[in-house]
Amino acid sequence: MLAVASAAVAAPDTSAASSQLIVGFTNGTTRSESSSIINDTDASIERRLPGGAAVITVDPGASVAGVADELEAESGVRYASPNFTVHASAVASDPLTMDGSAWGLIRVHAANAWEAADGTGAVVAVLDGGVNAANPDLAGNLWTNASEIAGNGVDDDNNGFIDDVNGADWVERDGSPNDTGGHGSHVAGTIAASAGNNFATSGVAPGARLMPLRFLDGNGAGTVADAIAAVDYAITHHADVINASWGGPDFSPPLRDAFARAGAAGITIVAAAGNDGVSNDSSPTYPAAFNLPNLISVAASDRRDRLTGFSNYGSSIDVAAPGVEIVSTQGGGVGYMSGTSMAAPHVAGIAALARGFRPGLAPATVIASIEAGVRKNASLSGKVRTGGVADAAGTLNALGAGIAIAEAGSAPGIFKLRKPGKHVKIRGKRGIVRFSWSRSSDTDLVGYEVIVNGKVRAQVKSTHARIKVPAGKVKWSVVAIDAEGNTTTATKSTKSNGRISVLNTKKR
Repeated sequence: MLAVASAAVAAPDTSAASSQLIVGFTNGTTRSESSSIINDTDASIERRLPGGAAVITVDPGASVAGVADELEAESGVRYASPNFTVHASAVASDPLTMDGSAWGLIRVHAANAWEAADGTGAVVAVLDGGVNAANPDLAGNLWTNASEIAGNGVDDDNNGFIDDVNGADWVERDGSPNDTGGHGSHVAGTIAASAGNNFATSGVAPGARLMPLRFLDGNGAGTVADAIAAVDYAITHHADVINASWGGPDFSPPLRDAFARAGAAGITIVAAAGNDGVSNDSSPTYPAAFNLPNLISVAASDRRDRLTGFSNYGSSIDVAAPGVEIVSTQGGGVGYMSGTSMAAPHVAGIAALARGFRPGLAPATVIASIEAGVRKNASLSGKVRTGGVADAAGTLNALGAGIAIAEAGSAPGIFKLRKPGKHVKIRGKRGIVRFSWSRSSDTDLVGYEVIVNGKVRAQVKSTHARIKVPAGKVKWSVVAIDAEGNTTTATKSTKSNGRISVLNTKKR
């Protein structure tokens, strides 16, 4: 597979990297024997991967599929898999945490979990598009490679990267995994942005360290071979968690093998479910659909713990997590993004909290605690395997933390619909109408949903929205939502009572 939904919801792309294959060999096949096998085909070895596989380039004019079939007929070859392209899967005292803008943190009860653990001691490898190391919320939480001397221009640990002090970059092939697209920084911030520095927001596990491993370019695309190399880097440098907010529709044996190696090394993998709005059971997205004991897959939920319209779902998806209009680090400040790419790092942060709380936990135990600690929601039944949203405090309680989770609090204050009035004129069968309402009072109000004829047509933080509506009788209402998921609905006003007549004034 591999080229899938992006963080902002993109169409699938099943392209492979030029004319390359990744070839895995059976146990006992020596390096010289594997070279001989490749040399007998219309291909040449491009490079070796840490797990023993080789990336090969098929000669111009030769059939990639033909070479793959020829190789897989050899007794010393386990697989010959395309080098697929994958894509990013993207729809405290810190001010955006305090005012409810970072609603995802509140929905997963991150602050409650910090009573027991903040992720200190855990390292999360962010396999993505790099990070902006100058962002104040990320700069202090970067992992440091103790085997590398900063700024000396030497590959001190002989791993192929010069001065890879905070991570590595397979796009530029250097030791500076700088983010050029914004996706990687956003993901990293949700996992472990600094808390309590009076800047922007905080991550789910603000005490954890981030290991940025850049294999996605500025457009959010990268190859399986580079992803595998990044996984093995994370293994070599003892990461505890890997976040994979990317994927695609093609099954890749070498990538699965790399994730299995990570599991053997004690690393928990967190993978985004994908943004195609389909069942992963019938249309799988990988790596989320890999059946591995060290991998947990994550769908995207909204402020009311419902599955989002763009999120993939199915029995192969384990949990849901906040994934709509998530505020996190971008550039030198913050930005909002939606997607399962945003949901997965909430769970990666929770996994880091678990490893910080109980160092040395096996990946299967980390995942079992996350699943045991979910907050159940009837609307997720049949959509994700556990039927719930991941919860940081619930996870640590499953490990014996004994955290008291505060009650949900009161619902937002009563408010009224204002405009339009009982009759609205448009030109044509459909037209733009401005809706407005009074403000609801709530200390952690996160926004409003505007419902027209039974469907959510807008999600806004302001008290107005412009929506295209059909001519005829229209019923509308507005739902105020706070960060804890409490709601209050306004359906009545002196002007419209929530029902309007939309008149088509277009001349015939």
